Amino acid sequence: MTTTLTYPGPGIAYRNPGPGAARMPEVPFLTRTDLAAIGTEVWGVPVTETKITELVRESRPGGKYEDDPFVGPDSYLGNAPWWAKGRGRTVTAWFKRHMPPPVVDAEAVAAERQLELADVLWLEDVAALGGVQEKTITDHLYQSQEEVGGKRGAAKKRGKWADDPFPAPEEKRAGRRVYWKAERRDEILAWFGRHPRRQVGDGIGGPSGITRAEAQGLQPPKPPKPPKPPVNASPREYLDWAAGHALDIYLAGDTARAIDSFAADLVQHEGTTHIVEDPEFRSAMADAAAKGWEAFKAAMSGWPLRKPSGRSSKPRVKS
Repeated sequence: MTTTLTYPGPGIAYRNPGPGAARMPEVPFLTRTDLAAIGTEVWGVPVTETKITELVRESRPGGKYEDDPFVGPDSYLGNAPWWAKGRGRTVTAWFKRHMPPPVVDAEAVAAERQLELADVLWLEDVAALGGVQEKTITDHLYQSQEEVGGKRGAAKKRGKWADDPFPAPEEKRAGRRVYWKAERRDEILAWFGRHPRRQVGDGIGGPSGITRAEAQGLQPPKPPKPPKPPVNASPREYLDWAAGHALDIYLAGDTARAIDSFAADLVQHEGTTHIVEDPEFRSAMADAAAKGWEAFKAAMSGWPLRKPSGRSSKPRVKS
């Protein structure tokens, strides 16, 4: 009986039962499994047979390794590639020339980053140093640029703080958040010291200026607003109101304006218009005003009254 020894695939020794089968020689070539084992040993990370196929494919023209291609197979047994035994050193050398980047320990990196950010000033911390809102710090950073504006065709202009820019945050960010190193605290405080913000009680234009209360005190007093005339008042009620209005002006020291105001009010009511039409009205008022406020008040209230004419029995105020 004849014993048949065949290799149906690389690395697979198919043995037909029979005399001499146990003495079948070792596979005379390297398979993808062998190359993967070499790569695993050199790189220190698992290399699979699929990875070997990928390296061969990426070594073609236009591939990642076209300048230094992976060791191509010497031939194929069916669809399976194989390499000559003597090419093991060449494969090892290739793996050494293309060592993978070191494995990054994500947890260690995160812990280191957290430790780095443990002693920093966030945007809200910087705002607290200046006693301002966070959006004010953002505006300071914007106004620290050489050019600002230019939206919708508007001309650009120099930033307000371009000559003395606000301390910029670190280039690195924690996600989308900006921050400053804690040792820059004095630098930030110094900037706020050079550009103090207005506080309660500060003067107009800064702490050295005049206060708002002082500025208002320098303004001439505003004349009091005239009281509104009573609606649907009788002639007596209206006369008393007009007299009170004029007396306030008289006591403020302006006799002429008091008489003018009294006359202007009287003509607004049909029950008191006749008083102003009296030719002695102004002279009588002037004489009474010269005698004092009591005489002036009595003279205003002593004028005779008329009942309103018309169908309506209710007194009215002319518009």
